[in-house]
Amino acid sequence: MSKLSAEIREWLGARARGELLVLLTNVTEDSTSLAERIRSCVEKQTIVTISIGYCKYIEGMEASEVINNAVEHSHHLANA
Repeated sequence: MSKLSAEIREWLGARARGELLVLLTNVTEDSTSLAERIRSCVEKQTIVTISIGYCKYIEGMEASEVINNAVEHSHHLANA
């Protein structure tokens, strides 16, 4: 995780609700690639498995809209 966290220099993490964690970052790489790298790091270093949903912020979006879109994406991936 240290290599990955060194690459993501600017980020903000927070618990949004229940077991939902939110990570905001300015990383410009493909979101799918970043999500997979984070998932893989967590899986290799813990006994926890995670699903990651993501949403790219578009100017004018409300915070709740961004979070809800990411949650919906995460549910879609978990059920795929």
